[in-house]
Amino acid sequence: MKKVCFILMLFVTTLFSSSDAKLDMMERTVVKTIVSPYTGRVWMDRNLGASRVCTSFDDAQCFGDYFQWGRDSDGHEKMYSIITFETSSTNKTNHSKFIISNKKYHYDWRWKQNYNLWYRTGNLNNPCPNGFRVPILGELYEETLKQGVESMKDAFNSFLKLPAAGDRYFKDSIVYGKGKHGAVWSSTVIDNYSGMLFYSYMNANFEKHERANGLPVRCIKRLEFTYTPEPAVFRQ
Repeated sequence: MKKVCFILMLFVTTLFSSSDAKLDMMERTVVKTIVSPYTGRVWMDRNLGASRVCTSFDDAQCFGDYFQWGRDSDGHEKMYSIITFETSSTNKTNHSKFIISNKKYHYDWRWKQNYNLWYRTGNLNNPCPNGFRVPILGELYEETLKQGVESMKDAFNSFLKLPAAGDRYFKDSIVYGKGKHGAVWSSTVIDNYSGMLFYSYMNANFEKHERANGLPVRCIKRLEFTYTPEPAVFRQ
């Protein structure tokens, strides 16, 4: 029996390593990649948790999961995960609940903020598969706004095929804006907030956002960091 299981695992590993896809045996997810025509950087072809590449900007099967900034893939990111009003005192929670926060905690799921959970190295709570990480704003800028992305339709028509997945609100855990606006987290820290790429019918720009909000994540292949300038202007 052990020999049969070993042969099956070997077959699956060989199957996926022979193309641009790999099977992450820990997360039970197939990770496919795309190469940027502008920078040559390698990205996942869909949001974390999405079952396929988007076929339209409002394709619900490509929305993916909704992560609170700095948390790993512990189950809280699922759209209908249960909630708790108790913020965390540690970098990793011992549950899969979506944490409701308030002004007292700077609208963060962690009561004492930690800027290093995703930023740059992303080693502490990196939600991405092995070999990938959450991008910084500068990397998102190079692939989107710099290339003329000015709306959610532009975001979908880009090589990243970004959907209008909305966001999960930190005050009530409801997902708002599906099919009306979209956003993806960056790992960039801005004061007590974190940076995101936001896009709607009429505009696309960078914003700083409360870390207890749930947003989609699009992972970039991990490389040794080269300097990528961060955008200096954010819509308040």
